[in-house]
Amino acid sequence: MNEENLEKNINLAEKVIDKKGNPDDVLTLLTLPRDEKPSFTKEYIMSVIIAPFGVYYCIKLYLNEDTKPAIVCLVITIIMTLIYWKLGTILLGSFGTSIPMSPSNYNLNGL
Repeated sequence: MNEENLEKNINLAEKVIDKKGNPDDVLTLLTLPRDEKPSFTKEYIMSVIIAPFGVYYCIKLYLNEDTKPAIVCLVITIIMTLIYWKLGTILLGSFGTSIPMSPSNYNLNGL
């Protein structure tokens, strides 16, 4: 936004706040384009990498009244927690298994 448009928007906002503007000014003010859209990539990445801590970001977003990103963050956290849980059980379950040896494989004759 350039300075001229910024001043115009500030003046328009001041009029609306003072309630001296007409209803068209309010509609114009509401339909102004927003330059910055909030980015939730940090929260989403933390929900993927460190899944259980995504609940913290979910609550944080929900308290800031960003309900849609909070729900997305919660869904990502739940899915990734289930995936990590399954991978963990597969990995930990494979540690105790080995090839069973029969007594004939023990070479005790040489003792």
